[in-house]
Amino acid sequence: MADYQTISIVLTGVGMIIALTYYALQIRNQSKTRQMQVFISLYNEMAEPDELERWMEMMHWEWEDTADFVEKYGPENNRTAWAWRLQVYRRYNAIGLFLQRGLIEADWIYDYFGPGAIVSWEKFKDVILAARETTYDGKGFCKPFEYLSNEMVRIRAQRGYSIEVPERPWSLVDRED
Repeated sequence: MADYQTISIVLTGVGMIIALTYYALQIRNQSKTRQMQVFISLYNEMAEPDELERWMEMMHWEWEDTADFVEKYGPENNRTAWAWRLQVYRRYNAIGLFLQRGLIEADWIYDYFGPGAIVSWEKFKDVILAARETTYDGKGFCKPFEYLSNEMVRIRAQRGYSIEVPERPWSLVDRED
């Protein structure tokens, strides 16, 4: 028959296993809660009608080359356009950083922000890459934004959708081509 000491050791071990399982579940739930908080914050910010109107206007901007872009939309001649553009860059950079650091799931981002991130990157890619080389010495200007776009393209392809950016980017929706 088992003595008191053996029963005590077994019960202690079972208690430790239960406590560790409970702790692991709590950590997992906290992570999901944090992801939801980040997502809701981003959603609230980007769902504002003014933000959507600015983004749509930016998608209609046209330029011949980087010099023409700076002339039309740079801070010297058009501070409003410059501020809008930096706001978009920073927002997509933040989302890209959250994604890189595992603070939010890529599928969640794709389902709400993905096509917009792809279109925005493609629209401004040449300008951003030129800025990396001339202004920021290639030190990572908008790298998280680029990462985000690449991840969204990957998910889009996984889901069987075209990864071509249409001439009218706001028509980029998930549908069978």
